[in-house]
Amino acid sequence: MRTFAAASLCLLLSLAAGSAFAETLTHEPAKVEVDVPDGWTSATEDDALTVESPDGAVLLLFQILDEDELDEALDEVDKEVGKVIRDFDGKKPESGKVNGMDAVAIEGTGRIEDVKVEVGLALLATPADKVLLVLGLAPTAEYRTNEKAIDAMVASIRPVGTPTGVEVVYRRAKVKIAVPKGWTSQEEDDVLTLSAADESVQVLFTILEASAIDAALDELGSELDEMIKNPRFEEPEDAVFAGMPARILEGTGTIEGTAVELGLALIDTPADKVLLVLGLGEEGRMTKNQAAIDALFAGIRPLK
Repeated sequence: MRTFAAASLCLLLSLAAGSAFAETLTHEPAKVEVDVPDGWTSATEDDALTVESPDGAVLLLFQILDEDELDEALDEVDKEVGKVIRDFDGKKPESGKVNGMDAVAIEGTGRIEDVKVEVGLALLATPADKVLLVLGLAPTAEYRTNEKAIDAMVASIRPVGTPTGVEVVYRRAKVKIAVPKGWTSQEEDDVLTLSAADESVQVLFTILEASAIDAALDELGSELDEMIKNPRFEEPEDAVFAGMPARILEGTGTIEGTAVELGLALIDTPADKVLLVLGLGEEGRMTKNQAAIDALFAGIRPLK
């Protein structure tokens, strides 16, 4: 824990410039690799890897700790975090696994240099037999804007050499999609369907007739009424997928009497048509697969 406080403070205040990329980075001391979104930059110093969002608002630190056990590391982080983040208010730690590695995660808020920040913290038991700290910091508004990219990045952390999913091409939209490991894909009648390994969640891709997102929103009701009863969505939010403008919506509905959760994106594609991406699963199942779903949405890219 020698460098936790210093590295965390530097992470927020001054990050050395890195080069833009869209690639997989390897953290050698932890023997893990991580997929970094388009436009994010990185810098490495000693055994610390830092990653910065394109707008410079979100910063992530990957750092090996002195402790070998998760519970020991959690106790030490709990002591040290207050030295860097004032008024830290963290939720109860949650245990789980990230690509086979035991992990503990904490979310919370605090202040650094009088700036209110969202704090995301994860501890992973790595193949190097050391605990990896993953610390994310961002002002609240900027965190919300980059939340899907952050979730996808954390979900991609894996032991070096772990087989990853494959890419499929949806030519009608002139896009390619990174399919999460274990998921399956099938295209029939111009509809591409990706299914989770346990088949509890499906993500459908289809082209709408509209050539603009606003018009596609108007068309959406008739499209959904054919398969979903009583769909209810929150207000649309603007987003960008690898340079492609989009609107995203979340909601609920019913399919053949079963309550389902819905996640939907309308994407302006290189084919000059709007791509509808619809994720659906039984209540509770979407949450179970959320990391993979976020990674899938973040992995939609134009064909080059």
